[in-house]
Amino acid sequence: MTKHARFSLLPSFIIFSAALLAGCNDQGDTQAHAGEPQVTVHVVETAPLAVTTELPGRT
Repeated sequence: MTKHARFSLLPSFIIFSAALLAGCNDQGDTQAHAGEPQVTVHVVETAPLAVTTELPGRT
């Protein structure tokens, strides 16, 4: 591996390692037992839509 390629992979490895270690904490699964989250439900209905395309300069 060339010296340039080695230095280009080093920042990626450091960022990946930092992100991996940031996920390690001693709090455990506190959110798993928090209960059901509040959500909203939207009902989607179909409706007709007229599509008109105007092409200027064409007859």
